[in-house]
Amino acid sequence: MPNLKHFESTMPAWQNAQKPMGDELRWKNNFPHYGQTLLRHANSVPLTMMDLLEFFRPYNQSWNELLLHQAVILHDHGEPRSGGDEDIESQTEGKAVREWEGFAHMVKDYPEPIRQAYLRAFALQYAIKNHDLDLPKEALDLVLMHRELHIEEAWFFEFVECVDYFRSAREGNWQKIRHVHGHEGMFEHVFRNAPKRIKVACANLPLLAEYWTPQLQTEFAELARVDAIPPAFVRRVE
Repeated sequence: MPNLKHFESTMPAWQNAQKPMGDELRWKNNFPHYGQTLLRHANSVPLTMMDLLEFFRPYNQSWNELLLHQAVILHDHGEPRSGGDEDIESQTEGKAVREWEGFAHMVKDYPEPIRQAYLRAFALQYAIKNHDLDLPKEALDLVLMHRELHIEEAWFFEFVECVDYFRSAREGNWQKIRHVHGHEGMFEHVFRNAPKRIKVACANLPLLAEYWTPQLQTEFAELARVDAIPPAFVRRVE
């Protein structure tokens, strides 16, 4: 029977979704003027997932969509509790493990069924990463479970993240935002990095190529080429 103690025991993640996520700036080392916080990302990336789930539904109807939706909502909640957001190209050593530890500590006093659901969803992103030796046993058990039962969902989740980078990059391209340490545009930057991850995801889950078509890649390449040309008006951080 829920009571005040039960009600308040599940407040930490809800609180983390407020100011901590709103204060943490993404792209801060390369495109801070874009101004995307973790809170904005947490609000927009589920829409990218919804769009892609609808796109792939005619091809596949077996993915655990509840797990995917839970994972996409929770996946960045470890960032404010692990030193802040770091771009994937320059993550400090042990960052992913610190995110797990911060997230696990945040939900440690949740009622056990809810705590397990949160940890299970948060662990999905780790199923395709190589942190096995560093993760605590509870995390590793969940990762191994996902590798056995939900590896397609894990690769789809990775694909969603990459497509969402391109959405941010396209918006940054429209705004003519450039890198703080050079002339690189946001779309140019993402096209230089994200396709490497997409190629690996497609190799492990070939179905993803139904979206990552040669035509889309060619059109993205052209956008990146044009984005590499510095515009007359450039938005930078003063």
